Amino acid sequence: MISSSKLKILVFSRIPPDPTHGGCGHYLADLFDYLASQNVAVRFLWVQPPFELISLGRDRYPGLRGRSFGVKVPECFRVGSWYFRPRSYWDSFRARFLDCLKRTLPALSHLKQRSKDRSCTGGEATQGSDHSHNPAWGSPATSQELRWLEQEVARRKPDVLVVNYPWLLAGIGGLPLRRKLPLSTLVHDFRARDCRLIKGEFEAILNFGVESEIERKWLYHTDSLIAVQEGEAALYRELVLGKPVIVARQALRMRTHDVESDRATCVFVGSGNETNAAAVRWFLDTVWPLVSRDLPDAEFHVAGDVCRWFKKGELSSNVVLAGRVDSLREFYASASVVVVPLLRGSGIKIKLLEAVAHQRPVLTTSVGLDGLEFLKEGVRVADDPESFASQLSGLLRHRDLRSGMVGCATQIARAQLTQEVCYGPFLDHLRYLGGARHLNGHAKARAQDDETITPLSSAP
Repeated sequence: MISSSKLKILVFSRIPPDPTHGGCGHYLADLFDYLASQNVAVRFLWVQPPFELISLGRDRYPGLRGRSFGVKVPECFRVGSWYFRPRSYWDSFRARFLDCLKRTLPALSHLKQRSKDRSCTGGEATQGSDHSHNPAWGSPATSQELRWLEQEVARRKPDVLVVNYPWLLAGIGGLPLRRKLPLSTLVHDFRARDCRLIKGEFEAILNFGVESEIERKWLYHTDSLIAVQEGEAALYRELVLGKPVIVARQALRMRTHDVESDRATCVFVGSGNETNAAAVRWFLDTVWPLVSRDLPDAEFHVAGDVCRWFKKGELSSNVVLAGRVDSLREFYASASVVVVPLLRGSGIKIKLLEAVAHQRPVLTTSVGLDGLEFLKEGVRVADDPESFASQLSGLLRHRDLRSGMVGCATQIARAQLTQEVCYGPFLDHLRYLGGARHLNGHAKARAQDDETITPLSSAP
């Protein structure tokens, strides 16, 4: 344990700790806000900002402004909620100047080769930077990302390095910092596990094979793993025998109960990924017609980037595409029921937890409840269109049923989903790793006289 000074951790991530950046961003913001409140110095290295910041040289991220820890974006500086990248302006000027020079002096053909990797339309040069073409989701850390990591480690001198997602571990094993720093990895979901509904039946499919071997090789470089649910933590313990696997599921901050609307309104909130789009499409095609026939005045409201997958002209008049909303609190306040009709997924479904936090009754599929089975008494579950529609109609009709569900779910959440319960074990583990590093450093110093190196002891 570190007692004489504040524990310092550095987080290496392609995803920002921004609650508006999907479920993972929400989780990262809440987790590291909690650690910062417990006398931990958190520094967050966000190495893959959106294309808008790179191409335009500026972009606004209000979700990062309220964080209780520092967020570093390489090559950028911050003013309020705005981030600026001066290099983008220089790259744009240089690309335009070279393009003009090429057209004016065609004899200088060697300029063509030098500017081949420059984007004349976006105004960005790629030489020496991996920003122009952001790495694909799930790809290993690039050489540029690793250089930024080394620079930040040298500048901040953290006690523990936390990596967000296993694929960023590739390449870290060969860095000098790996021999000096204990490393913990947030895994989020088990790549070889795929939960889905097949003909109305829930199935958790395990595809151990190439994917698992790749993930095992990545995880060889970490000292411990942080999973978001117990079921997947058990699978990781089998995959990486001997390494500690800590469970740190998403905690909830319960909102004050708002008086719900008198209208029969159900809502869905989701980011723009294909899984959410498929869930809304299934609901609109198979469930909503049955509910509309039973309750003609009922309305279905959709919020978030998932709305981009649908066109208003293709939907019935009782379906509202709200897109990004200014206040999720007000959006949830308008809801009688929150639906989570997921057909496929893994990890933890933050949208279900958000609904519970806003004290709204939840109707979900078994996929949505996966990893949150302890909440089963406080939510309703249906896996086929007829059952889903029947339960939704009943909940929209009966306020007392909704109130009973909310009371039960709230009681469970306040007992099992506080920050101390969810994040406390991770905090204890980080303190152990940081303390072990200092103890190991002293042991190495003493052992140098005897030409003996004492290895870092295994974490509990």
